[in-house]
Amino acid sequence: MKKSIKRWSMFFLLCVFFLFSIFAEQAVIISPIPGNWSNFQSLVIHVPENTNVYYSFTGSDPLVSGFAYDRPILIEKIGEITLRVVTVHNEVLQGEQKVSFVVTPVPLKTDFFNEAQSSPYLTISPDKPLSIPENFLYSIGEESAPYISGRTLSIDKNNNLTRVVPLLLKNEQNLYRFMLKIQPVETSEKIAESTSVFPFKIECSDWTNFSFSPAEKFFVSVDNGNWFSEDFSLSLERNIPHTISWKEKESEIVHTQILPIKPEILKYSHSSSINSAINLIISDPRFSFSSEHEKMLTSYNIDTVYGDELAGTIDFNIYFAGVFQGIIPVTVVLDKKPPVAPVFVSDSNVFYSRKPITLSLNSDGEIYYKIVTPIISDFGFDEHSDFTKIMSEQTDSETEFEKYNIAGITLQGSKNGAVFYNVEAYAVDFAGNKSEVSSFSSIVDPHNYYVVSHALSTNKFPADGSPAKPYSDLPKLIETLNQSKEFVRIHLDGSFISIPSLSVKTECEIIGSGGSKIEFENGEGFFLDGAKLTISNCIIEQNNKYENSNKIDSKTVTPEELYGINLFTVNNGTLILNQCEIVGILGLNGSVLKAQNSLVQIIDTGITGQTTKYNALITAMNCSVDITNSRFVSIAPTAVCFTMNLGTIDMRNSGCTLIADMARVGEFSRMDCRFANNIFKNENSDENQKALWIDKRSRLLENYNNTFEGFSSEVF
Repeated sequence: MKKSIKRWSMFFLLCVFFLFSIFAEQAVIISPIPGNWSNFQSLVIHVPENTNVYYSFTGSDPLVSGFAYDRPILIEKIGEITLRVVTVHNEVLQGEQKVSFVVTPVPLKTDFFNEAQSSPYLTISPDKPLSIPENFLYSIGEESAPYISGRTLSIDKNNNLTRVVPLLLKNEQNLYRFMLKIQPVETSEKIAESTSVFPFKIECSDWTNFSFSPAEKFFVSVDNGNWFSEDFSLSLERNIPHTISWKEKESEIVHTQILPIKPEILKYSHSSSINSAINLIISDPRFSFSSEHEKMLTSYNIDTVYGDELAGTIDFNIYFAGVFQGIIPVTVVLDKKPPVAPVFVSDSNVFYSRKPITLSLNSDGEIYYKIVTPIISDFGFDEHSDFTKIMSEQTDSETEFEKYNIAGITLQGSKNGAVFYNVEAYAVDFAGNKSEVSSFSSIVDPHNYYVVSHALSTNKFPADGSPAKPYSDLPKLIETLNQSKEFVRIHLDGSFISIPSLSVKTECEIIGSGGSKIEFENGEGFFLDGAKLTISNCIIEQNNKYENSNKIDSKTVTPEELYGINLFTVNNGTLILNQCEIVGILGLNGSVLKAQNSLVQIIDTGITGQTTKYNALITAMNCSVDITNSRFVSIAPTAVCFTMNLGTIDMRNSGCTLIADMARVGEFSRMDCRFANNIFKNENSDENQKALWIDKRSRLLENYNNTFEGFSSEVF
């Protein structure tokens, strides 16, 4: 009896076969399934033999007011829907199944959507590819992962296999589910003759057992044996050829046909892997096999779309000279489903990390990764940084992916700044399928800290000094950072009032953000001992007014009032002021800056100091002081801008203004001095007052284009 091809091309591969074998008398609902869908759903049910299936969508009993299932249909309903399905096998009720789902239509502007809204199947064939928009992700089959980025799906031009699989589509808002029907090529390249060459009936059930029906007008002989004119049966070994002879009863003309040995089905693939189309060819071209469309073929091509996988056995019906010979089972594996993209596992649970990050990667496949060229910023990445744009602008065509080592990937910080990392990885499975590329991005920044005066933190979102979770307590931050030997850069935003003294013990840079201000408490300021401090774009103030200017008895004033208060105290360190405004109202006596054995650089900065008795803006011992494009204002009964002993001073393109009864620009002992393009002005003109006092052990190495106003014509 003629056999047919096993419908191996149906839906869920081995999983569904397993279900079918267990519930052989129960219908299996392929579609719909529970979920919230943005398109009409299809009703597709596998119906066993000798079984009737009835269904309804209204909640009513399918046996009372339902429909008999005879083919797939499109369920053109929206809202909450409950499908009830009843199976009757050999007139015996087998049970009922329910599927609840929700449909909220969201049309797609694609060519295939209209087809899917008017038919239970979305079709694809060799001459009809399916284009999925790139902004969508799709998945083939019942597994929700992996989702693959949109692309044009196509199949081999010679595909003979018919297959129906679920196609899931999603974007950020919507989820769609279609039933995708993969259709075969309309014609085969090789079509064999389907009619028998024998003028009498021959049947074979299992390759070896033959029955012959010569009828009344023929004699039949096998392998030159006896002639038979009546029905007879033989068992033939198929590892050797056989000769079938016949002649008409009234004729001596003998016709013969060689029956070849049992053939094999040979498998060929477009590549050595199992992820490309398969071509099945019968080893002896005198044989042929049937397709699902009952055509006689000498080759059979199997393909599916990218994202799908096949694994199973096909029973092919083999024919010779138009006579069925038997079945040859062929095991076929075609895997076009990529593995899940690698998953990054980080030992840091924050995007903005202070320490090096160690990454590990997990995947079922072999993993390859690359670190896209890191972006280094000395000044860090603030909350306004557009990391999506930064990643899109990264050009890294030269860096190649390398095989992942189980030891992990380490992302280090830079010497003085922040590093933005973007790591990409993909997996390759046994079949050679490549996963989607997954990525991990992070910032490693041990140096930049953000302090915002109005920042709020909670137990749930504690401050960590990152742009997203800045600190608000500047003194506490500096105290914490002093415990580290790392260079730190503090990004300041807002006004910080009544700040106690800040002792800096490490290399530190403070950068203000448009009007950032630090206002110290009375008598407090910056203290540097063996440290380096750079301050940019900040306002630094100390307001320590001393009202009683007649109180000069040392027994009734504090040491600070008598000997002076400083806004900056620098010992064995470095202080750099850039684009700052420094104001010190220091009480009875004082200096804005007092330094010893240190380096001081003042750039584009204004310094104002005021006391009620004596004021020296900068007091220095054994220091190197460099000044560029800056201005100084000293206000006191006795006012000096610079009092310096030992060391050097280099002042250019700057100005000093003194408002005092006794005014002097500078007093220098054992100094090397350079002045160029400066303006020195005494608001209370005194033609008897020299602008500079320089002892004999000092050297004036440069005095170029300086202007003196309100002083004696004899400068020093």
